[in-house]
Amino acid sequence: FIAQPVMRVRWRDAAGKGAWLSLADAQATELTHCETVGRIVRVDREVIAVAGSHDGEGSVGDFTVIPMVLVLDVQTVLSCESEGSAT
Repeated sequence: FIAQPVMRVRWRDAAGKGAWLSLADAQATELTHCETVGRIVRVDREVIAVAGSHDGEGSVGDFTVIPMVLVLDVQTVLSCESEGSAT
């Protein structure tokens, strides 16, 4: 897991409000744009799964599974080679 690069996944998510809105405001509501940063632990045709934390013993945390249809792009934030170097 640690050998995986740190990635940024930009994606869209559903948006909603619990308050009363005018019909015009409800119709104008857009999808939320999100960014998730971490190591990719699964990617297939349906989903990309990102973990932001790990315990060094095989468990991960801060885990998000994102439907691929909502993914805008995926970028490398920190490659494995640069992780050990000081900046």
